[in-house]
Amino acid sequence: MLAEETRKHVTVVLTGDGGDEGFAGYDWYRTALRLTRWRSVAPKAALRLGAAVTSRGGPWAQRIKRGLRTLALDEPERFGALRTCMADDEARGLYSGDLLRARRDNGNTVRAWLAQLYRDGNGTALRRMQLVDIHTYLADCLLPKVDIATMAHGLEARSPLLDQEVLEFALGLPQEWLLDGNGGKPLLKALLARFVPPELFQRPKHGFNVPLPVWFAHEATSGWADELADSESLRECGWLNPPGIRAMAREHRDGVRDHSQRLYNLVVLREWLNQQ
Repeated sequence: MLAEETRKHVTVVLTGDGGDEGFAGYDWYRTALRLTRWRSVAPKAALRLGAAVTSRGGPWAQRIKRGLRTLALDEPERFGALRTCMADDEARGLYSGDLLRARRDNGNTVRAWLAQLYRDGNGTALRRMQLVDIHTYLADCLLPKVDIATMAHGLEARSPLLDQEVLEFALGLPQEWLLDGNGGKPLLKALLARFVPPELFQRPKHGFNVPLPVWFAHEATSGWADELADSESLRECGWLNPPGIRAMAREHRDGVRDHSQRLYNLVVLREWLNQQ
């Protein structure tokens, strides 16, 4: 819709794609680096023991358990876990049939793939994370999404921050020039301040996302969870466990965990299956 309306006025637009990858703007970079510092003072055995001790209990105990287990992972696997949508706990409750057997036999292949890309990179931990996102999230998600939406209406989208020299410059910067306490990308903000009042951009990062957590938790739409779990297409595909879908929806609705992205993926899968 944005591309359609924009095309009424111009034929070429500029996007900000590449800014967060090149200049380290994503929150998960700071989260991963913070976990690395914590991990340096906490032995792996102690973390695993702590996760085992908190194996039973309420929502807070489960959060602590997940956090300790993630912290106990080695650095590449830990970053892969932060960038993976479906962890082992969710998979065991949600998957069924061939999908569950494949997960049991092969493990978390997505996390392993991301971890290997991290190992194959070079430089600091931050640089490795940036390279992984450039090769995966940027190349396989963000750029195709924008390209499909804009070209559907004959709109040319260009990404100046992905210019080869700009990206090489960004990836060569010292880490302390990329991270600050105000949402990252200090160099880009300093440059922007020459042309735009700072109050327009000195604020918390807000991605171009729809408010999935609010939509899925709203009481007026509480019936959608049963519809999703009872979906004929999801049930007949044999990959998913209906009680697992209900449990995930209930946890989200009750504020136990934010499952909005996982539930949205199920909604999209259902709609795709319905159109086959």
